[in-house]
Amino acid sequence: MTEEVETNPIHDLIDAIQKQDFNSAKDSFDSLLGDKMHDAMESEKISVADTIFNGAEEDELDLEDDLDDEDFVEEEDED
Repeated sequence: MTEEVETNPIHDLIDAIQKQDFNSAKDSFDSLLGDKMHDAMESEKISVADTIFNGAEEDELDLEDDLDDEDFVEEEDED
C-alpha cells in the first residue's frame, strides 16, 4: 500500500521561492490565496444566511475607526 504524504502548502511556496522556481511559487501562491478566499466567502455566506433566516444580528465592521489622515502623515522635523 502506498501511503499518501500530505505537504504543507506554505512550505511548498517557500521551498519554490528558495529554489527560484517562480512558476511553481506562483501556482502555490495562487492556490493558497484561492483557498483563503473560498473560506472567507463560505464564512460570509453562512453569516448572511444566518441573518436572513434566523434573524441574527448582522456584524457590522466599523470602517471609520479612530484613525485620522494625520495618523498616516509623517511628521516633518522643524528646522
